[in-house]
Amino acid sequence: RGATVSFGAEVRFRHQRGGERVVLLTSADEIGLVPHAASVTSPIARALLGARSGDVVEFEGPLGPESLLLLGIRFPE
Repeated sequence: RGATVSFGAEVRFRHQRGGERVVLLTSADEIGLVPHAASVTSPIARALLGARSGDVVEFEGPLGPESLLLLGIRFPE
């Protein structure tokens, strides 16, 4: 099943409500400097850490419980 999500990973996922999204897990200092950045301390990033492609992860979003299906993980250079 390949790589696991960790700091620096670019993660593609499908949200339970539909639609795909890509986030790059970064430090809080890089938010706003890096496109599609998500701080590793954010709820969505904490849910993604350690997951693999094909996994479904759940986290507490601003509107309540949410789930994501991981579609791909890569580590940009």
